[in-house]
Amino acid sequence: MKKINNKIPRSLALATVVLATAATSQAAVLATWDVWDSGSADSTTSGFTAMIAGFDTIRSDRGIADGTFGNDLAGASSGDTRSAAYRGTSSNVMTLTLTNGTASAYSIDSLHFDFGVRTNEPNSFTANYTSGGLGPAPTLLDTQTSLAQQNSTNGNLFQFDYNLSSSLADTILAAGESAVFTVDFSFDTGSGSSLSLIDNVALQGTAVPEPSSAALLGLGGLALILRRRR
Repeated sequence: MKKINNKIPRSLALATVVLATAATSQAAVLATWDVWDSGSADSTTSGFTAMIAGFDTIRSDRGIADGTFGNDLAGASSGDTRSAAYRGTSSNVMTLTLTNGTASAYSIDSLHFDFGVRTNEPNSFTANYTSGGLGPAPTLLDTQTSLAQQNSTNGNLFQFDYNLSSSLADTILAAGESAVFTVDFSFDTGSGSSLSLIDNVALQGTAVPEPSSAALLGLGGLALILRRRR
């Protein structure tokens, strides 16, 4: 009996190490909008598709060139001159759809974007998770009101970063599922004579690790030892 008892702690330690190794996964930028050739994401993690709809036009002469998505996520262009433009009298809802076309589940960790308020145009918004594989839906992420006008052609404008686990109970997007986010723009007073800007949009996420064959073997060996002990 002593021999068997001495082996149990070692097996437990081995199984713990294997499981910890199998569970390690790194965050990835799942989709970005910076260049704005269209509403499709400029870049995506392999297997994902993403689209932004609802803008009035794409401005080729005004971008947000601070080099970050929101404030927290590096990697945006520092020479950007393009953005999506929203007009309060017509195009006032940004709809972002992310689809997981991989074979794995992903945790959708954060949403980032920059917003520039133009003269007589939207200066307030509500950001929402609207529908899809996350939950619950709908969920309010943020409300911003009466933001100051920022009329520089290219500059460092308002930056927003949302840790989605702070608002959503379920951030796991399974294989084949989609998630829809909306930003609803409004203004205190406005004539629709100009356009407010959205730029440097990004979604970040992490692949949900699956048990490896090594981890299963470790657990199987432990189960066999415990069974023999009985």
